[in-house]
Amino acid sequence: MGGLSQYVAKLTCLALLTVVTMIFLGKQLHYEAYSTHVNYSLDAPPTSHLIGRLPTTSLSAFNVLGYGNTSLMTRMDTPREEFEFIIHPRNNSCNDGAFGKRALWSMIVCVKSNIKNAKRRNIIRRTWGAQKLLQAVRLVVIFVVGKDDRMNRTEIDKEQKRYGDLLQIGIKETYTNVGWKVLAGMQWVQTNCQSDWFYSSADDDMMPDLRKVYGEIQNQMDGDHFENTPIICQNSLRSNEGPIRDKRYRNSVPYEHYSKDSYPSFCTGGFYSMPASMSNAIYQVSRYHNYFYNDDVWVTALLRLSAVDAGLVWCINVTDQFCAIAKFNGGSVQHAFCNEKIMSDKLSNVYPPPYKPK
Repeated sequence: MGGLSQYVAKLTCLALLTVVTMIFLGKQLHYEAYSTHVNYSLDAPPTSHLIGRLPTTSLSAFNVLGYGNTSLMTRMDTPREEFEFIIHPRNNSCNDGAFGKRALWSMIVCVKSNIKNAKRRNIIRRTWGAQKLLQAVRLVVIFVVGKDDRMNRTEIDKEQKRYGDLLQIGIKETYTNVGWKVLAGMQWVQTNCQSDWFYSSADDDMMPDLRKVYGEIQNQMDGDHFENTPIICQNSLRSNEGPIRDKRYRNSVPYEHYSKDSYPSFCTGGFYSMPASMSNAIYQVSRYHNYFYNDDVWVTALLRLSAVDAGLVWCINVTDQFCAIAKFNGGSVQHAFCNEKIMSDKLSNVYPPPYKPK
């Protein structure tokens, strides 16, 4: 019996060693593919972009579960042109070293905001957006806006001169153009921020508890491999939801565009976080797909799986539709549902001026 026990113990140790080796090699292969296709290191902004066709992994969830076969997610042979910005954030906020030495890590939040919503932007600036260093985390907030020809240009110029935190792109302010703002923010972050930052996307009527936001990010961080942290749905995670087919609704999706009955799991677009290296990869992959106005689904579900399929985002099980997204059902952020008074009152209670962290 003693000999048999020793034999079983040796087999168990050998099996564990094999699994650890496979995981290590998988990560090494992923890093090689990452640097080959994206051509930048983890300690510097990217200097070049994907050229030509995207690579593909036949056994990924993107292909096995059929998401890549839908008309919506058919890949283009050449990438879409990049955005041209009308207004840039002043002084390249990501390179501001004022808090760098005191911060354990840094996060930039790209807030999708209608150009008319100056009041909401001001509420954010004086509450959670003013927490430049909290719990040893450095925070930078920029507002991504479109254009409205009916609005006086002087107003937006004055706002930018005072705060210097606007990123404006030349698209009209419409419901179906919101997704372009997400990609524009990702493009700016890719060019201006280090890839070891954290990236978050937010609506301008969200009320985050930054302590909880930072706490959940730190819970999900992958130790020595910061860039492998999954997407975190700070507001809520949705699963087994399908497209609306009724054409009477503005967010209906024709069957010929997306033929599947459900979407992969996705974050509601109010507030979600991911490593900047992942947002860089998702942005690059997005340039090979036709635009889909539902940025919640497009970015955190379909483009996420497409980036995994292309080998640009690491995942231990590429066949899993939860690959690279955390099974965390939010709660760090509340929705004000466009009610600016509620938003102002609640946020002012959490972040009273002058705010002093507990």
